[in-house]
Amino acid sequence: MVSTPDPEATAAGCRVLADGGTAADALVASQYVLGLTEPQFSGPGGGGLAVYHDGPSGITESFDGTVHAPEDAAARGSVGVPQTDRLMDTLRARFGTMDLGTLTEPARRLATDGFPVSRRLADAMSARRELFDHLPAAGDTMTNTDYADYLAGLQGTSDPLEPADPLCVPYQGYRVCGSHGTETGMAVVGETLGILDHLDLARLTPYSTGTAPVARATAQHLVMEAERLAFADANTWMADAAVDPDRARDYVRDLVTGSDHLADAADRITQRRTLHDPQPSSLAGRSADYSDSNDQGTSQITVRDSAGSTASLTTTLQRSFGSGEKEHGYFLNNSLDNFTADAEEGQPNRREPGAHPRTMMSPLLVFSDGADGADGADSADSAGSAGGAPVMALGSPGGRKIPSYVVKALVAMVDWDLTPAQAVRMPNFGAENRGAVYSVSEHGDGASDSDADTARRLLEGWGHELRPGSFDSGLSVLRVAGEQVSGAADARRDGAVAGVAPEGA
Repeated sequence: MVSTPDPEATAAGCRVLADGGTAADALVASQYVLGLTEPQFSGPGGGGLAVYHDGPSGITESFDGTVHAPEDAAARGSVGVPQTDRLMDTLRARFGTMDLGTLTEPARRLATDGFPVSRRLADAMSARRELFDHLPAAGDTMTNTDYADYLAGLQGTSDPLEPADPLCVPYQGYRVCGSHGTETGMAVVGETLGILDHLDLARLTPYSTGTAPVARATAQHLVMEAERLAFADANTWMADAAVDPDRARDYVRDLVTGSDHLADAADRITQRRTLHDPQPSSLAGRSADYSDSNDQGTSQITVRDSAGSTASLTTTLQRSFGSGEKEHGYFLNNSLDNFTADAEEGQPNRREPGAHPRTMMSPLLVFSDGADGADGADSADSAGSAGGAPVMALGSPGGRKIPSYVVKALVAMVDWDLTPAQAVRMPNFGAENRGAVYSVSEHGDGASDSDADTARRLLEGWGHELRPGSFDSGLSVLRVAGEQVSGAADARRDGAVAGVAPEGA
């Protein structure tokens, strides 16, 4: 099964699975199509994160393919060293069975023959019209022969990414595993879930009088407050572990997974009243300043194959069309803008040669707790050796809103036992920084809901200043129950999910 934000990308991944490819093969094929059909969000000029469970071997690994600053200390500008191609070929070579030529064929064919322009792409191009000689309308056919030529000459990497054990956290009888990178959104997700684990959201069953479930105002409030506390810490301490390994270790141990800290944070949250300006937690006497995250555009792919291999991949250019600089038919990222501009020497997320900037990307795999007995970063590896396989895989585009999107979907499925489709269609809510929260009335199909309007009024009465704007997540979700695999993709983002019938069916 394949879930992506684009029907052509989903179809490409399904064709690969039907031809006997693995989840890794399908991931690569889908990603290169996304680089064509939603070039504003991802492509070879950016980077990404992947969490991969290999069904045959049982191992689960994390791959950090985010861009990094140039090694030249004198280098300036916002363009980081692209890593998407390196990430794709690392996954293909490690877990795939097909060559790059075969896996890029769907994207090359579409780039040469043409693909239909989505409304989202047309609007994105119009918003940055200075980059284009011609602005297509939605439904027009677009070609990109430069991109086709680039893919035709693509060579495998001679420097594959090193895998690592994912960071895993417990939540309500499950273990939620994401990127090992301490500069990633998994830090926000992990701390949020650790706080929510103390708050019994299961008792707050959603409203269900409309066409889709709507989270109760109290549940939305508790999630928002937990995310605000997690953002207060993350936007202070999140940083590339390679720059300061001791600080990164302490951040994960004491804040993201620290049991005393998480219990204390949960105790700070009260029903029907917001926290005023939550401050970051201290970290072993270190000094650092809070700085809001500024992530924007991303893409998401979630895949499971017939052997049980399961993958969640999020890729990005940072801003829509990244830096605006184009080469070989794709755009280069502006991800170095995610460094903290005024960070002093020794402070987190300061631009350093070779360092990875912060990102809120949060691809996740979820295991039943019984299959995964270890704690912290070692737990996913234990899941593989014990024969455990993911029961959920999810992720979302959305920049700084990504943690709230995936937490919403996870809580909906774990605490409220909703299906992937119900979890995705539920109106979005959450925090995108410590001082910015949102709650929308629209379902995944664009319909508004009176229950959601009621929840918004209650939240505002409790002191929440709800931000206006677009909160169309693009969630891609898969769930396994016995022999059945179900999935959903967000209609807010033109998403498509499809399965492949087993041989002989």
